[in-house]
Amino acid sequence: MKTSVRLSISSCLLPFQSILSILLILSKISRLVLSTRGRGWPRLASAAVGMLLWAFVASGAETAMETVRVFTTESACFEYLFTGAMNGADGQTLLAFNQRNGRTIFAKRGESLGRYRITAFESKTNRVYNPALNAYLDEPSGRVTLAGPGHATVILEQDRRLPWPGRVAWLVRLDNGTWWNIQEQDVFFVDNQIIAVEEIDEDGVTVTAGQDLQFIRSITSAEKNELNRIWADRKRQEQNDRELELQRRREAAKSKAAGTDNGASSFTYARGPHVEIRGPARFFYGNEYRFPTAFKVSPAVSVNGQIIQQPIVVPTGFETRSCGISLTVP
Repeated sequence: MKTSVRLSISSCLLPFQSILSILLILSKISRLVLSTRGRGWPRLASAAVGMLLWAFVASGAETAMETVRVFTTESACFEYLFTGAMNGADGQTLLAFNQRNGRTIFAKRGESLGRYRITAFESKTNRVYNPALNAYLDEPSGRVTLAGPGHATVILEQDRRLPWPGRVAWLVRLDNGTWWNIQEQDVFFVDNQIIAVEEIDEDGVTVTAGQDLQFIRSITSAEKNELNRIWADRKRQEQNDRELELQRRREAAKSKAAGTDNGASSFTYARGPHVEIRGPARFFYGNEYRFPTAFKVSPAVSVNGQIIQQPIVVPTGFETRSCGISLTVP
C-alpha cells in the first residue's frame, strides 16, 4: 500500500516537479528555523548549508533523469534462457544460456551462472510434427536445474522463457541512444547518479533519484523518431568504417600478391559515405613448381625380338607454374 501511494503522488505531481522541490526545501528550512530559535545562529547556518547541499544533489539527479525515457515494458521473465547443449573439447557437456541483456554464456554442470549454480542437466528429445515434410521429427530438448540464493530451485526448459514476478522495462537515453533493461529493486547509474527502481507499470517507471521519487515516462512518437534517426546514423557510420577497413585489407592483400608489398601499407583513404573500388581483389594460396613443356623420347632397344631397354621420355623444356587456389573477390 505504501508503494502504490508513492506512485500515485509521483504520477500526479510530475508536471510540478521543480515547484515541489522548491516547496520541500522551503518547508525544511522553515522547520529548522523554528527548531533553532533560542539556540544560536551557528546551528541555523549549518542547517542552511546542509539544505543547500541537499538541494544541489536533488537538482543534479533530476537533471540527469531528464533525458531518460521508457521505451517499452512487459511481463518479467527469468534473466537466463537455456538455448542448447553441445559437447566441449574435454568431452563434457557445455550448456548455452542467453542473458536478459543479450549476452551468450557457456557453462558446465557445477559452474556458476550469475547468482545461481548449475546442479543438473537432463538431455531429451521431443517428437514434433513437421507439416512441410508431413512427418514427425525428433528435436533436441533439455532441462537444466539451477540452485539459487536461499535454497531456491529454478528449472529451465530449453528455448522456453520462465515467467517471473513483476515487470521488466527497457530504458533509453535521448541524447546518445544508449539503452538498458531493468527490473524492480534494480540499481543503475545515470551520470554518476545512483538510481533505485521502485515500481514498474505499463505507464512508466518510478525510481528514487537522490532523495526524491521521480517518474520516468514513456517515450513519445517524436522522441522515438529522433532516436531511430540517431541509431540509423550510428549504424551507417559503423557500416562505412567496416567497408573502409575491408577495402584497406583488400588493397594490402592485392599488393602482397603482386609482390609490391614492402612491409608497409600504402593504401590511404578518407572517411565518407562512398567507397570507390577500382578492381576485384585476388588472393592466391599455393606454391610454384617447374613444369616440363617439351620432351625427347629415346626409342626402345631390342635384340633378337627381345626388348632390353624400355623407351625413355626426357623433358627438355620447363616453365614455372602455380599450383594452389586462387580467389577473386568481386
